[in-house]
Amino acid sequence: MWSTKGRWQAAGDSLARFIRSSKLFGLFPEDYHDTSIHAIRQQFITDSLNKGARMDAALWAKADIMLTDAFCGW
Repeated sequence: MWSTKGRWQAAGDSLARFIRSSKLFGLFPEDYHDTSIHAIRQQFITDSLNKGARMDAALWAKADIMLTDAFCGW
């Protein structure tokens, strides 16, 4: 739901950005894996050649699990 074929889906991208700014809504970003999700997103962004993090299925799975947990936490 959050990603497909090594790319963020719109829902995943939106949720990650919302978590990042959740303080504006009276929430605590750290309750929603903000630091970990942001770190993984940065790894994907810096892997411009698609040879490292973007090819790591376990990293994508970890991101999906954290995004799902954050989403279900609301």
